[in-house]
Amino acid sequence: SLRTDGYSIYEKISGEVTGKLKASKSITLGTGTKAIFVGYFKVWVVTGTSEPKYAYGTVTVYVDGEKIYVSPPIRTETTTSAWKNVETPWVKVVVDLSEYLGQTVTLEVEMSLWENGREAYMYFDDPFVAVE
Repeated sequence: SLRTDGYSIYEKISGEVTGKLKASKSITLGTGTKAIFVGYFKVWVVTGTSEPKYAYGTVTVYVDGEKIYVSPPIRTETTTSAWKNVETPWVKVVVDLSEYLGQTVTLEVEMSLWENGREAYMYFDDPFVAVE
């Protein structure tokens, strides 16, 4: 396997806004029959009022600037009037990169987050690329 230095990145946004978080890396995909990108993401929202609060996010993957994958949105919501942290479980993202075998490409991952809570966070963790 070719690893892309498993790491965690996150972004905090506040007050009915949209946030974006991007990470990119140039990688060489060796020879083989299959290549995949794997990573995990989640969203987390903090509330402080009785109004419904939510956060939802998506992950988009680009290769050399071309969009090749957009995840379904994940969403968290609460109606509590007390301070509360609500988060989604980790969601696994798997993207087939086999058509790029034998090439050096720039892989970019972009997370988008929308929220109407007091503040929200988006996390992306443990990305790697495997070639078989």
